[in-house]
Amino acid sequence: MKKILVVFVLLFMMSCNRKLQDASEQYFDGIKSEVTDKFGVNSYFAGLTVTESAQGTVISVLHCSNPQNLETNCYVYAKGVWKEMYKQPLKALPNIKPENFLFKLDEKIDSYTLSKIVKSAQKDIRDRIHVNDLKLYQLAVRPPKSGNVSSMHYQVTIKSDSLQRDFYYRYNIDGTLYDAELNNTE
Repeated sequence: MKKILVVFVLLFMMSCNRKLQDASEQYFDGIKSEVTDKFGVNSYFAGLTVTESAQGTVISVLHCSNPQNLETNCYVYAKGVWKEMYKQPLKALPNIKPENFLFKLDEKIDSYTLSKIVKSAQKDIRDRIHVNDLKLYQLAVRPPKSGNVSSMHYQVTIKSDSLQRDFYYRYNIDGTLYDAELNNTE
């Protein structure tokens, strides 16, 4: 638990020079390119988080070089540099192959869907409370815990500086809305 807290603290403190381009497909293509350049196209992941701060973009991944090893390494990318943070064992589920609860970027994660869900969340907030300074704060890809790949989902946090509020959305892997916490905007 301490390791996870350390990573989140580092996410807020570290940054890189990538500019947020309104969460466009090109922006997410750039994120995927940084990850695949480091780990390769055939790499498995147990999690991926992109965080935007005033200083820039921070990418955090739980990378698994060999699913049979049941171990991931947490890496954080900031200011153009990848840094290994810690190792984390994967919890093996009985009778389920590790590949069933890990994901590959090019198999499940596409830039069009990532851009679409961020824009969808922003539109939903604008339609409800008529605020225009909405920006992506964080997008996380969460793997399935049960070994059922269809339960993989995205968590999106949208920030409004003028309201000093965050809005939280969860989307299914196909980009359909699963849940939203809008902090009583209705």
